[in-house]
Amino acid sequence: MGNYTSYPWALLWGFYYYLVFQLIFLVRFGSLNISFSTIDLALPVIGILSVVLLMYFADKLQRGKGLLFIPFLIALPFSVFGALGGGLLGAVGMLIFGLVPFVIALPIGYWLIKKFSSTSSAPPPTAMPGM
Repeated sequence: MGNYTSYPWALLWGFYYYLVFQLIFLVRFGSLNISFSTIDLALPVIGILSVVLLMYFADKLQRGKGLLFIPFLIALPFSVFGALGGGLLGAVGMLIFGLVPFVIALPIGYWLIKKFSSTSSAPPPTAMPGM
């Protein structure tokens, strides 16, 4: 069994973002978007970079790696709306506004998970005098 959370797998997992946009197009218009423009190339890049960011912060955590997926899912709809609005500015706007929610949510989630998942919440035992 392979490790599906390594950085090379981020290339494959990153295409989820393009599939999310295809799903939105399908729900909104009733068909898939078969006209592919150069601006659409920014969508897999956003997905790949967001998954690499997720894996980077997950690798730094000792405990609670799965909890980091929660801020990732919270940032996802904000990222989709940011990329939709940023698309009016071209591919660079789509990249910037699509990645900002992940750049904000994942470090905050990492910090919160690291803060609240300490190894022990009890004070360390102290030696009793005379023993």
